[in-house]
Amino acid sequence: MQTDYNTEGTSVLEELILACRPCVERMARKYAREWYRVDYEEFVSIGMLEICKFAPHAYAATTNPMAYLCKAAQNEMLDELNRMRRLDTTSLDAPLTSDSSLSLADLLPDRSPVSELRSAVKRGRAVRGAVKRLSPARRKAVKHFYGLPGVGRSTDVQAAQVLGVSRNAVNKAVGAGHLALRSDELLCKVVGVEVAR
Repeated sequence: MQTDYNTEGTSVLEELILACRPCVERMARKYAREWYRVDYEEFVSIGMLEICKFAPHAYAATTNPMAYLCKAAQNEMLDELNRMRRLDTTSLDAPLTSDSSLSLADLLPDRSPVSELRSAVKRGRAVRGAVKRLSPARRKAVKHFYGLPGVGRSTDVQAAQVLGVSRNAVNKAVGAGHLALRSDELLCKVVGVEVAR
């Protein structure tokens, strides 16, 4: 009679363990999406091993064994995630390889606030210069439509009213101005895009 009880108890535990698998898979999928270093299958295994470890005690520990086991699996997966994150620190000054004098810091572009400011000033000058090279009608339409400095942003209808032309004329001037800016070699070089031909 004892053997029947163990077999029945084992099958109940197996069913409980299998019933927890979808919950573990959802959590593993979530962690795999949130952090690039997480391997989905590995996290499913970690969660299921934790469930197998706590399953024999689940019915004695709580009235909701499935929630208890899923929480145990989640805690173990979070512990592993935290261990992985602690190990993920890389020094920018460390050499890339054992025989290299280059470090990761040598390969990164200079993104200090001063260089960012210089780049922004350079781009601003290039845009102003390119806009000045447009014909007067295109320049006015582009300034109003895109809200360039000195002129507030306007819809095509508002720009047409301010400029005293039709909405269609504004749209044509803005379109032609946009194409002229996209084909301005100096502007494209500074901004870092290909010249539209």
